[in-house]
Amino acid sequence: MESLLPPNASPLERALEKTTYSTYQLPLNISDAWDPDKCPEHMLPFLAWSYSVDTWNDAWPEQVKREQIKMSLDIHKRKGTVYAVKQAVKAFGSEATIRLWFEKEPKGEPHTFEVWLSGGLANDRNFQADIIRAIDAAKGLRDEFTAFAGLEAEANVHSFAKARAYQLVRLSGTTV
Repeated sequence: MESLLPPNASPLERALEKTTYSTYQLPLNISDAWDPDKCPEHMLPFLAWSYSVDTWNDAWPEQVKREQIKMSLDIHKRKGTVYAVKQAVKAFGSEATIRLWFEKEPKGEPHTFEVWLSGGLANDRNFQADIIRAIDAAKGLRDEFTAFAGLEAEANVHSFAKARAYQLVRLSGTTV
């Protein structure tokens, strides 16, 4: 044990240091507690709070929780942009295709957009609701959106034809 006491410390101070040394030994390296990849799972909610994660659910898989924490600062830096919305969806392991109001034919209502979710774990209704909340937190305040979740599959039939199926579900959500 390396002492932190000065050379002129009294024998009583040295005895106190020896008896309390084991009390102050932390079972975790502090730098690991601040790393989303190394932080113990039971401490992730506290790390998420410190990173100001907008949406959190203890029922999420561990990897989703870690991704939410990793991407939180990047999302906060760019809130109100298409990039922030895509990153918010990506943190759930899904991909988002976004079509803004002026990209539609005919043009849509100003300050509206569509989000097409694909891949990842977006098949669970509660999980989709969490994604919608994350999009709502990342989008611009005046923007409104419609979210669609789809399951896409491709298949080659022999070598002469190619089939593509797509299931479309319109999601609706209310924000508080």
